[in-house]
Amino acid sequence: MQKSRHHRIEQKFIEDRSHIDHLLKHGWTSLDIADQMTHHFLELLRESILQQHPEWNEDQIIREMRKRTLNQKKLSRSRNI
Repeated sequence: MQKSRHHRIEQKFIEDRSHIDHLLKHGWTSLDIADQMTHHFLELLRESILQQHPEWNEDQIIREMRKRTLNQKKLSRSRNI
């Protein structure tokens, strides 16, 4: 089981790296790619919160997004990532 998980992670890394190389060859800058990744991350986070709490207004969603992002940042620091 561990081997297949490792294999999937490795394959995903290879695919992502290949896609980034493709974008760079077609004129994208590292900043453009990072901006697009951040945009997608925030959209997915917003959709996830909205699915869990459909009754929330935009202000509540934004506060929850900030809270989750800061919590993830704390976790990353504690793991030295």
